[in-house]
Amino acid sequence: MELIGFFGVGIGLILAVLAFLGKWGVEEGGGFEVCRSEACEAVQYSGFSELFGFPITLLAVLLLGGVILLWFFRKKREALFLLAFLVGCEVYLTFIEFYYLKGKCPLCIGFLSSLTVGFIGLAYRRFRSFFGWLILLGFLGLHFLFFFPRFDLTYTPYFDPQGKVIEVFLSPRSSSILKELQKLSSQRGFQLCPKFVPEGPYDRKEALLEMAKMLFSEPTEEALRISERALRRNEEELRKFKASLPLVVVKEKGEVKKVISGPNWMEEFEEYLSSFSLFFFSSP
Repeated sequence: MELIGFFGVGIGLILAVLAFLGKWGVEEGGGFEVCRSEACEAVQYSGFSELFGFPITLLAVLLLGGVILLWFFRKKREALFLLAFLVGCEVYLTFIEFYYLKGKCPLCIGFLSSLTVGFIGLAYRRFRSFFGWLILLGFLGLHFLFFFPRFDLTYTPYFDPQGKVIEVFLSPRSSSILKELQKLSSQRGFQLCPKFVPEGPYDRKEALLEMAKMLFSEPTEEALRISERALRRNEEELRKFKASLPLVVVKEKGEVKKVISGPNWMEEFEEYLSSFSLFFFSSP
């Protein structure tokens, strides 16, 4: 069983190293990718991929390295303590991934599976009730670190989802487009709802930052993580329209009235406003 345990820990260490190299390679402009699935990108480059500015994957590499070193120096009890805590942390991250980020990253699932196999193999015939408490401590402790209450909601005007709204899906690098639309909104008197969407893993953090700025008075790490749900919802809505960025969606009383995209979207949008402004923006 001990051999199976070391096999699981070893596989987990390899996966953690690959995940760290993949994240580091993309952020540094490299082309190294471990997993190309959309769910993997959403998880690996989300606000939950870092803690206090350090990549979670790097912390996993260091902790698993510590487990191996402690076991090698015959400190098996301490190694199991650390591994149990790490299992609890990864269970929490997988829970966040499934039910909050709405993604199923194969790399993360494989990492949790390898850790579980490693822990069962190494703790075989050594298992005590306090290992269960350490797993729970890792789960709850990581939740506290990720969601430490350091955020304040910003003041926003009253938003009526049943009213007349124009949603614009755009990348975080399209600030000039947003300024132009905000100018049009003030002139025409309609409510503009920007919805930022990343074009790839390289600008996911920027899109998340823009969403946090809209929702919170200060984009702290906790505010970024809470904004993840809104960002994922934007991505899901954009996929339903099957259109490229930027995308303008005109809604009235919650129903889609017009969808505008393509290379000449701005001209089409202005023409639409000119033709229907008296009808669409009149008081009910």
